[in-house]
Amino acid sequence: MDKSVEIYILTHKKITEPYDASLYKPILNGSFKVTDDFGYIRDDSGDNISDLNDYYGELSGEYWVWKHSNADIIGFCHYRRWFSKKLTLKKITKEDVVKDLEEHDIILPHKLCYNESLYDIQKRLDITEPNYDATYEDYLKVEEVFEKFFPDYAKCYHDVMNGNILWAHTIFISSREIADEYFKWIFEVFNKLTEEIDLKKYNRDFRDPRVFAFIAERLLTVYVIKNNLKVKEYELIYSERKFPILPVIYARYPRFRIVERSIYNLLKLFNK
Repeated sequence: MDKSVEIYILTHKKITEPYDASLYKPILNGSFKVTDDFGYIRDDSGDNISDLNDYYGELSGEYWVWKHSNADIIGFCHYRRWFSKKLTLKKITKEDVVKDLEEHDIILPHKLCYNESLYDIQKRLDITEPNYDATYEDYLKVEEVFEKFFPDYAKCYHDVMNGNILWAHTIFISSREIADEYFKWIFEVFNKLTEEIDLKKYNRDFRDPRVFAFIAERLLTVYVIKNNLKVKEYELIYSERKFPILPVIYARYPRFRIVERSIYNLLKLFNK
């Protein structure tokens, strides 16, 4: 039986990167705010949370897909982040996806390995980038929510946040069944979390409001580990970078990150 596969491109603007339209479907996040939708799927029809896009970011698009897609396999990439075959910069195909999910439960970007714990990163960001990401205090409140309402996941969340591994960007590809269970779980968590945190501080005048989008990166990692999902990892193409191959390299080999920074610094000097 030929399985239907849909990979949704989560975007807030017109996509310039070429893609296979039979596989990739652009969806406009927060489309309730716009009239020019470029002919893309809107996330404000039917059952939707488009009006909460400020807080949920790309998750408003993912929510719409969860509620409306009937494909056997569903997945997500970003307008500037695409699953890639090794260092070739070629996007994965339907055939790749179907074959991979015969032996794996979920397709994810290569996990990031930091030199400090996720909790320590949040403590640092509260000081160095106070207008970005959820606050350290609210990540602690997530742990309290797990302890109170989802105790089976509490230890896993604690371990992830005190560890240094993260599957980032909230993008994945899986069977419809796995995606359905994941979305049921994460939105139940967010419903409880909404009652515990002060959303007023996530105001564009003060900080990036995408609080649930940031937290979701950690929660996807928690869900994958807790449920022992078998993961197939791919590199990511960063299509809007001047040198898209470099992020692919340093995502796999973090020490090469300094190479990209050096190149950009040189370009800045030459462009003065």
